[in-house]
Amino acid sequence: MRHYPRFRPWLTSLCLAAGLLAGGPALAAVPFQLDGNAVTADGSGYPGDDWDKVNVLGGDSALAKTGLIIDDPEPIQAQFTGGGSKDQQDIPNWKWRTGSPPDKDDLSHAYAAAYLDDNQHFILIFGMDRFDTSGDAQLGFWFLKDQVKPLGSGNSGTFNGQHMNGDILVLVNFSNGGTVPTIEVYEWMGGGLLLKGAAQAVLCTGGYIPAGKSYCGITNADPVAAPWSYVNKDVGPSATFPSGAFFEGGIDVTALLPDESTCFTSFLAESRSSTSITATLKDFAGSSFNVCGFTVDKACTGGSFDDQGDSTASNDTVTYDISGSVTNTGLGTLYNIALTDMPAALDGDFVWDDCGDPATLLDSTNGKLDMLGAHETACYHNTLTMLVSEGGYGASDQIEAVANTSADDTGALVHADEPAQATCPKFAVETSLVLNKDCQSKIATDGSKVYAQVDVTGSVCNTSLTRIYNVQLTDTREGSDHDVFLSPLSLAPSGQNGDCATFNTTYTPTQALIFDGSASSSVATEIYFRDILSVKTAEDILGSDISADALPVEAKCPLCCSGEQCQE
Repeated sequence: MRHYPRFRPWLTSLCLAAGLLAGGPALAAVPFQLDGNAVTADGSGYPGDDWDKVNVLGGDSALAKTGLIIDDPEPIQAQFTGGGSKDQQDIPNWKWRTGSPPDKDDLSHAYAAAYLDDNQHFILIFGMDRFDTSGDAQLGFWFLKDQVKPLGSGNSGTFNGQHMNGDILVLVNFSNGGTVPTIEVYEWMGGGLLLKGAAQAVLCTGGYIPAGKSYCGITNADPVAAPWSYVNKDVGPSATFPSGAFFEGGIDVTALLPDESTCFTSFLAESRSSTSITATLKDFAGSSFNVCGFTVDKACTGGSFDDQGDSTASNDTVTYDISGSVTNTGLGTLYNIALTDMPAALDGDFVWDDCGDPATLLDSTNGKLDMLGAHETACYHNTLTMLVSEGGYGASDQIEAVANTSADDTGALVHADEPAQATCPKFAVETSLVLNKDCQSKIATDGSKVYAQVDVTGSVCNTSLTRIYNVQLTDTREGSDHDVFLSPLSLAPSGQNGDCATFNTTYTPTQALIFDGSASSSVATEIYFRDILSVKTAEDILGSDISADALPVEAKCPLCCSGEQCQE
């Protein structure tokens, strides 16, 4: 009968109301109009939102809402099929197929919203409109804690997710021509459905749940305006819902199920073959409905290098401080909040504290925050250590967070709205090399041969707090360069063993210089030999050339008589 290229309803995103946050409007005694129509300004004078605000216009005060779930035209994942597709069966037994359900079972749209009233009661509001108003109407509305949606493509498939303790099912039954619904409320507990609200003909009155009742429903006894595109079997596209085409209802969950968590993540409306709890399921329309949620943020600060004592920098690491907070933006308490850091380079478990008083630690188990109440914020911190050679210096880092709706981890998983990312700072790499050099000259003899000899000593020291690599010195004498060390060295950070390297060498000069610049002299104390020590190569922990960091040093070696101490 109707065709739809893709299954869009499950892509409808959750809308969280800003009114719940600090500075939002005061909570209302009657947050929503349950009056049998979908228009806020209907002249009734009833307070609260209505579906035109929630689904179309905006400006509502819902804490969470599905928006308008479109089931007309029929999507590919169109309707239930198979004998296991029943309410008392777990969700893995549900199956779907393409095609169109019978006209009287065909949903056009579905919708849901969550509110808090001025008594801090949690209120679920739900509704639908249908294609054909003839015959009996048996409807169901699931509020699910797990993320439930159809899986697969083609002509048939299954559903992901499973029932969780605390899932709520509302059954609504209308006899042919009836306008007062019979309503039952069930809770999934311990693997099956438990009746929590016995079958009652509870009509919403005065635009809301009647006093002394915890739930109600109402349909339109007369034609009413349709605030969105609607197609009726008898008249086609219409701006009006004919009598019995529109239904809405509400539950005061706090009154009916006072001890249950309100962390729902999915909503599903269904049509059913009969009033029995074992009825076969027909059409469905669903969406995400994240009443619970939380955010996570992150910062990466500080930074220090960690010397591993190797001759190369391949194993050296950099350590940063990471910190941030998680904020519960929903209504229910979240448990066992776990953070996952990527890249995985944490130094032990996360530590949790009171953001306003960091000295006050919060209860955690193996790095997981035990619990976080509605609208509370907790802070975390840790350190992060990564290899410099693998891009750890200035790395980008990401935190993902997941929580559970139950303290024993048997509830639904709730993921943070978005991962938190931070780029660690590229702090300054400070290096410093200091050269020292001395020399002594003397007259040496070898048999009848008399010649000058120069003994050179020197050192290079790392006076910075990071290791310096690939250090090689050049000794320049008489216009010729000579490597000082047999192979390049690494120098430990200042104050550690190996932060200096010394050397000594001896050579026979062939050229001499005169202190006063004369071309020649026969006075031994006026003659000297010049020797210059400089850095040939040196690299910091990042591999950058720092050979120019140390100024060359020059030693002037006066020629002295054999056996005398040379002095400049």
